[in-house]
Amino acid sequence: MECRASAVWDGSPIKGKGAVTTQNGALRGTHYVAQATKVGGGRTTNSAELIAAAHAASFSIALSDTLNRAGFKAERIVTTATVTSEDLSMEDWTITGILLEVVAEVPAAKLSDFIEAAVGAKTGCSIGRLLNTKVSLNARLEN
Repeated sequence: MECRASAVWDGSPIKGKGAVTTQNGALRGTHYVAQATKVGGGRTTNSAELIAAAHAASFSIALSDTLNRAGFKAERIVTTATVTSEDLSMEDWTITGILLEVVAEVPAAKLSDFIEAAVGAKTGCSIGRLLNTKVSLNARLEN
């Protein structure tokens, strides 16, 4: 399976701007800037925010799959990914951590089943495996 996206960048890193488009059109000429601190009004994103969205989505799918394989059907999984970036003087802006916060409705699961599945999904999540950073997890089960 292949997925494709394209990005165009005009200008310098500080004053420049860009646009990102995905193959399926979910993002079409979406404006982005270099640093999270520059995101302001309007529909502008940045690389860290796009990574957060990809990680939240991938983790939610991985958790659903892990629960399903354990015999539990999730009714709803809500994941928020918070990406922390720091300006490391020698390396420029670097993602230094990601916090996944998940709340799930899994009626038949016990808390221990859910926590085991959440930890397994964190380890098995394709985006989490891709990133070379610390990933923390807060998980809450609602029945």
